[in-house]
Amino acid sequence: MTFRITGLDPAPFRPLYGLPEAELARHGAIRMTVDAHPGFPDRITMEDVPPGETVLLLNHTCMAKPSPYRASHAIFVREGAETAYDATGTVPEVMSRRQLSLRGYDADGMMLDAELATGDAIAEAITRIFENPQITEIHAHNAARGCYSGRITRAASAALPAPGLKAPSPCSSPPPSGSSTDRPPCAGRSRSRAPARPRASTDRQSASCHRGPSAQAPVHRPRADISP
Repeated sequence: MTFRITGLDPAPFRPLYGLPEAELARHGAIRMTVDAHPGFPDRITMEDVPPGETVLLLNHTCMAKPSPYRASHAIFVREGAETAYDATGTVPEVMSRRQLSLRGYDADGMMLDAELATGDAIAEAITRIFENPQITEIHAHNAARGCYSGRITRAASAALPAPGLKAPSPCSSPPPSGSSTDRPPCAGRSRSRAPARPRASTDRQSASCHRGPSAQAPVHRPRADISP
């Protein structure tokens, strides 16, 4: 199974490029100058921004569907970024060099599975999560701080637009901050096979906790992301 990883669409962020500090503050955003590499991962181009360039630190709603798992978190956006990352079957270095929390969601925004992975194990974990046919997308987050990293889909269905990926704009108020709790409830992994002839589905799901350690992300301070 081949997967596709995409960065965020730059269009919603363009109105923020070049704004004065006071205007950025109205939208809950902060301009920072990169002073370490790696440490400032851009979520549009999916790469660590080189020292000397500027990034915007702001809140992003990564799961906008009206489910218990609706979520938002801080992200870095490279100021002036124009081309979103889009690649099939490849994990970008900005992801592989960090420990990720991979969270599999169904079409209703319910989390059905999750794994922690680093380096070459990331692609293997993605493949395992997508073995559940009910999972339509995977969201990657940095495991240490919880920052949203990227969206992963099956390559065959990746042409579908990413739902609800919006940034604050000069004409709207900042989005509400998401909240997180230790060990949220989640549905168990489904391993059903297609029946040989039409019959009622026997799929069952049971409530369970994440198999990997669940850590509450600390309050995000305006400083560089820490690579594992």
